[in-house]
Amino acid sequence: MTLHQINYIFLRCIHFENIILATIPTEVGFKLTNKQDPTTTQKLEKVRNIPYQSTMGNLMYCMTHTYLHITFAIGVVFQFLSNPRIACWKTIKHNFRYLKSTLHHGLKYY
Repeated sequence: MTLHQINYIFLRCIHFENIILATIPTEVGFKLTNKQDPTTTQKLEKVRNIPYQSTMGNLMYCMTHTYLHITFAIGVVFQFLSNPRIACWKTIKHNFRYLKSTLHHGLKYY
């Protein structure tokens, strides 16, 4: 029996079906800080319109069931759940790019 996330990674719901694939769960030099706050009203409005919490819920589901190796990146981004930044959204998109490239990977039980 093999568990994989083909049916549970909801790329269409968040308009990620045409994203470029990634080979690692996080970018090299990955770091999020409070200094990355949006400063202009345009950037603040852009961050407010992002489906951040529902997307994080999707990643948390994947992380807890079969993609345990994305735990570090998701844990760091989760710290900014109440006040998301554009850098957080870029990290989330990168994780979905990775998940899309590994859709057929899974846990095999003998």
